[in-house]
Amino acid sequence: MAELVIHSEQITPEGAIQLSALCPFGAIREKEGGIEIGQECRMCGLCIRKGPKGAITLKEDEPKAETDLSLWKGVAVFCEQQEGQLHTVSRELLGKARELAAVTGEPVYALLMGYRVEDTAKKLLQCGADKVYVYD
Repeated sequence: MAELVIHSEQITPEGAIQLSALCPFGAIREKEGGIEIGQECRMCGLCIRKGPKGAITLKEDEPKAETDLSLWKGVAVFCEQQEGQLHTVSRELLGKARELAAVTGEPVYALLMGYRVEDTAKKLLQCGADKVYVYD
């Protein structure tokens, strides 16, 4: 998350007054000859663009490392059941997962939670899942 950085050495008493008046959210306040930015700040950037040059800057976060998508394998579908009956949408999602798997060449996994759902898990194999993970 980006954050605003106050450069006190760049802010004159007049600049502090200007910044306080500039903020449309009232987030910038004079404090002991300097300024502080309160939680009301909405990161609009007006203080950076219209305030005294160099008084406030934006510190960007470090860029995150790229995710290696080649490590992602398979298409997973969370399947819902109620009292041993598979919801229709679960069958539909497995059908769409099967279509996607035909393009990607990846397996289809079904995830099923419930109590005594062994028979329902077998139905998922018939509906297109390559492997079913059950939490019973």
